[in-house]
Amino acid sequence: MLKRNDKLKKRGHLNSFHKNVMKFGVFLCVLFLLFFIIHTKLQKSIELQVLEVHDTYLILQDPKYSTDYMVELVGNKSTDFNVGDLVIVTYNGSMDDRAPASLGGVTKIKPLKK
Repeated sequence: MLKRNDKLKKRGHLNSFHKNVMKFGVFLCVLFLLFFIIHTKLQKSIELQVLEVHDTYLILQDPKYSTDYMVELVGNKSTDFNVGDLVIVTYNGSMDDRAPASLGGVTKIKPLKK
């Protein structure tokens, strides 16, 4: 076995194999980093105030612009929120023009500490 490895080293086969493994590892790291950057850049957050609490969705308002939004509950229960609470909604979709506007692709609704 050792003689075989020595022959492969002399011919350069082991070195080229290790180089290919390293190239593949670097490629995977770069690919993961690009995916992470793109994913985080696409997400947006907005601070809103709870106007109405329903079983499956909330009606929220932007305190700065008085714009109302309907947001479906994601990973939360309606009992987690009260009228008047401030929340941060993270989303990666678009808004539609209905009244109230609907935020698409909501990934998280986080209550702010009082």
